[in-house]
Amino acid sequence: SSGGRRLQSLRPAAGMFICRRRPEAKRLEAFASARLATLREELQHVVDEVANEAGPRGLESLHPQCAKDFDRAEFEIGGRSFSVAAAASSGDKELALAEFACCLLEECGSATLAYVISALASQLSMAKLSALCYSGPHGYAVPSGYTVPRYIVQHRGDSVAVEIIRVSEGFQHFSLAGGDPYECHQSSFIKQHARVLLHEELVESSGGPGRLQLAVEDVWEAMRILWPDERVVEKDGLELNFRSPIRDSEQTGMCYVDLRSLPRAAVVAFLGRLSGGGASVQAGLAAVVHMVVEAVRQYVSAEKQKVA
Repeated sequence: SSGGRRLQSLRPAAGMFICRRRPEAKRLEAFASARLATLREELQHVVDEVANEAGPRGLESLHPQCAKDFDRAEFEIGGRSFSVAAAASSGDKELALAEFACCLLEECGSATLAYVISALASQLSMAKLSALCYSGPHGYAVPSGYTVPRYIVQHRGDSVAVEIIRVSEGFQHFSLAGGDPYECHQSSFIKQHARVLLHEELVESSGGPGRLQLAVEDVWEAMRILWPDERVVEKDGLELNFRSPIRDSEQTGMCYVDLRSLPRAAVVAFLGRLSGGGASVQAGLAAVVHMVVEAVRQYVSAEKQKVA
C-alpha cells in the first residue's frame, strides 16, 4: 500500500557526530533561493491587486480575509498585542475588531496602506509562504489545534514591515500528505517565517504616491521531527531536523572551536609539534583532539550549571 511505502521511506536518522558533513545542505540552499524570489513575486501580485481594489482614496475597513482571521491568529500591531480568542472572550468582538482596525490605521498612516497591509497580514500571505516551504502542510500535516499563525506589523521609517509566522509545536502525531499518522515526540516542531517591507514609490514627474513596492527581507523554514524515542526522522535520505536556508556556521557541516579559549601553552606546544613532522604531527593532532574534547566538556558542564 502507499502507506507502507511511505513508512519504509521514514526511518531514524544515523547517529550524530560533533563534526560531520551534511550532504543535504546544497539541496536546502537551492530550495531557499527559489522560495525567496517566488514569494516576492507572488506577494507583489497580491499587493497590486488589493491596492487597485482599495482605490486612490482607500477603504476605511480591513481586507475581508484579515477580518475573518482576526481572533483566530495572533496579531501584534506597533507593539500592541491581539491574542487568539481574546475578542470573543471580551464579549464584544465587533468593538475589538474596530479597535484593531484603528490601531492598524494609526501604524500604517493611510487608509490605502492599512487596507493593503491587512491583506498581507492574513491567510492570503500565509498560504503562499506555506506552499513555498518544504515543511508546508502540502507535505506534512499535524493535528488541528497545534498550529498558530502570527502577524507582526510595525512602522519603520517610510515603510511598514510585516512578519508572517506559522508555528506548529506540541503535537505528538504527524502524517505525510494523504497518509496515515505516525507518532512523534512532543518536542517536534515546524516553523515558517517571512518578513516583508512595503513602501510607496514616488512618481518622479509629480512627486506624488506611486506603486506600492514589496521587498522580502527574510524568509526561512525550520523543522524537527523526532520519533517517540527522540531519534531524528529521516525521509528519503533527508534528516527532518534542519533550518532552510542553512545558517553560515552550518554551510560545511563543521563545528568550530575558538582557539582563543584554549590554553596558550597547549596551542604553542601543538604548533611546535607540527613543525617537527612525522610522529610529531600525529602527537600534535592527538593533542588538539584532546583540547577540543576538553573544551566541549567544559562548555557542557557550564551549560548544565546555568540550567541548575
